[in-house]
Formats: sequence, C-alpha cells, structure tokens
Amino acid sequence: MTQKKKTNKVDPIVTRTETESVQRPAKKLTLSVLAVLTVALWGIVLYFAWERYMKPESMINADGSKVVAVVAGDPIRLSDVYEMAASIPQLNELPFEMIYPQILENIINMKVLLKGARDMGLEKDPKVARALTLAHDQILSQAYLSRRLEASVTPEKLKELYDEEMKHYQPEERVHARHILVKTLKEAKDIRIQLENGADFAVLANSKSLDANGNGGDLGAFTKNMMIPEFGNAVFAMKKGQLSEPIKTPFGWHIVLVEDKDYTTPPVFEDIQEQLQQLYMEKNAVNILKEARAAADVKIVQPILKKGPVAPTAPETKVVEPTPPALDTAADNVVAEPVEKGISGENVNLPAADVSDQAS
Repeated sequence: MTQKKKTNKVDPIVTRTETESVQRPAKKLTLSVLAVLTVALWGIVLYFAWERYMKPESMINADGSKVVAVVAGDPIRLSDVYEMAASIPQLNELPFEMIYPQILENIINMKVLLKGARDMGLEKDPKVARALTLAHDQILSQAYLSRRLEASVTPEKLKELYDEEMKHYQPEERVHARHILVKTLKEAKDIRIQLENGADFAVLANSKSLDANGNGGDLGAFTKNMMIPEFGNAVFAMKKGQLSEPIKTPFGWHIVLVEDKDYTTPPVFEDIQEQLQQLYMEKNAVNILKEARAAADVKIVQPILKKGPVAPTAPETKVVEPTPPALDTAADNVVAEPVEKGISGENVNLPAADVSDQAS
C-alpha cells in the first residue's frame, strides 16, 4: 500500500500515490532493510567508489572524520558509513541511526575481503586486472557525465522545461469525499438508513468504519485514476453532496459522501523543482553523449556479428551471496490498515463500482 510520507495509516482502498512511498510495520521494515543491505553488498562497490571520491556533494557532517572501526590498521570513518548509505537509493528515506550498524558491518566485510584479495595478490591476476580496468573506466565515465549534467542545470533551464511541460498539462476531474467501510451489505444498509435519518457522517465513520482513524472517514481529494475501478467508477458518477448506495470492493462495503467536485490545477514550479531537475538531466544526458561521441570520431568497424568466436568470459571469481534473513511470515497475515488521505489530492486507488444490493 502506498501513501503520503506524513501519513501514518494505510487505507486498503488506496493502491498508489504521487509520492509512491511505502510504510510497513517496524519489524517487517527492519527485515527488509537487512535483506537489501545483504544483497547490495556486492553490487554497490563501483558506485560507492564514485560517490566517495568523485561526487561533489557528499553526506559528511561535522564529525565525519571520527573513526568508528579499524580493520587491520585501516580506519573506517563515520564519513565512510554516511557515503555508503547515500549510495544505496533504497535506504534514502530511512533514519541513518537505523541502518548504521548494518552499513558498518558491510564496510568491515568489504575491507576484510579486500585484505584477503591483496594478500593473495589478486590484483596481479590478468582477469582481475581487466575487471579493475573496466571498473576504473566506468567510474570515470560516470563521473564525467555527472559533472557535465550538474553544470548544465540552471534555474532558467528548469523554468523553460516547466513551461514546456505545463503546455501539455491536462486538468483531471477531482472528488473530495468521505467513506465508511464495513464488512457486510446489511451493515452498509443500516448505516445508510441512519445517515438518511440525520446521523452525522463523521461520527459514524469514527465509530463504525473498519478504517476508522479519527478523521471522520475523510479521503481527501483524489482523481479517478488514483482509485481502484470498483470505487472510482461509482464515486465519480455521483454528484456533489450525494450519499451513495452501498459500494462493493475487495475490502468490504462502502458508503460514500461526495463533499466536493472540481478539477486539478497545474503544480507550482517550486513544488516540482527536484523532479524537473531529474527530468532535465535525463533528457540532457542523451545530448552530452552525442557530443562526446562526435568529438571522439567513433567508427564502428563491425556493427553486427553473425557468427564468430565466443565472447570473453568474466573473471572466474565466484561470489557466494549470503542467505537473506528469513521473512516475517506473520506479517503476511496482517490486514492492511485504512488510509488517511490529505486534501491535496494524491493518487488514491479504490475498488469497478458495484452499487447493486448483493448478498453479504
């Protein structure tokens, strides 16, 4: 389930949001972190090297020079842990204190294995030497591209891109609604009768809804594509102020009150500046590569190879991947909690609308 970062509960009817961030129970999250760290141990070495020595802005704070471990006389500093954490995108949203112990262990493991490799003189092995040369070239080429891209980004360029993107912006119909979710059709009908007789929707939502979280069943503002079809089709066919018949979804039966209907407005430049920068760099990377190829006078002597010698194999160094930690199977049996939607209108997917009186 996905939701806004600031939201603490997850609504079972929501399938995705604009931020696409994910929250899980702490125990399950910890296990997932350990699994990511274990698998990433071997895959991040090249990127870590570039991040540490080439990236202009690094995650080093005032006490980054503090020694936190020593391996065979080689110190590991707090800045090393910060930088390795920064090189793993999956961990960017997690508190550094949470991932620090495992990151430190990974660095220690890497240092220990590196010492063993040097003691064996593996850097002199022809296949390993070729792999090191390739890694060296990859790091330098990535650093060059990164520097060129960062230098190309200016506020004026981003504003031009924003104006161009907004030319294609299409407003979408948006609904602001509340809902009450129950297990059976009978419960839904009973609640609808109470509402028709003057009961307060928010009060009933707080006391009767399966996803009650004290906000009176408020789903905030959302567009149709944010909801699963069963829910979205029914709600967007309603009028402002209308109370729905019971709506069946995979999560139960919903009674919905449409509080308002309008259309989305273009995002403000400042709110999407980071996304614009990423988009601009992605587009400009192609241009930089074209310029570099032209300047290098590239000539492809043999564009295709129909039949020929077998391609050279990679170094015969076998890497045994550690066994990932066991998953918390108990967490799979937990029923998803409902979502508290903001009024800003993130993506909220609800369940094709079945408003018929089906048997519970």
